[in-house]
Amino acid sequence: MQTKLGEAESKLRAGRAFLYESCRDTWDLLSTGRAVPIEQTAVNRLAYATATTSAVEAVDMVFTMAGSSSIYETSRMERAFRDVHMVTQHGVVGPAGFTAAGRCFLGLGL
Repeated sequence: MQTKLGEAESKLRAGRAFLYESCRDTWDLLSTGRAVPIEQTAVNRLAYATATTSAVEAVDMVFTMAGSSSIYETSRMERAFRDVHMVTQHGVVGPAGFTAAGRCFLGLGL
């Protein structure tokens, strides 16, 4: 359990770090009046998708460790599980971001 909890925390923090890095890079461009190039937009989409996927994986790991108590509405884990999986359905921050970024990196546009 200790190992899995450590892994879950590392996934969450890694996804968050990538997202913050991407936001900082975009902010640096915008705050100096420069346009955001399509490559940075692709990195942003990749960061959104990575943060979302990492959060889902982390919650799933903890949800599984919590056992059957995590399925009841009175459990905070039930709500976290439902909320984090809902985010994957969003067109901008969901897994489609991996495809959009990959297309851009291949020169196919977003």
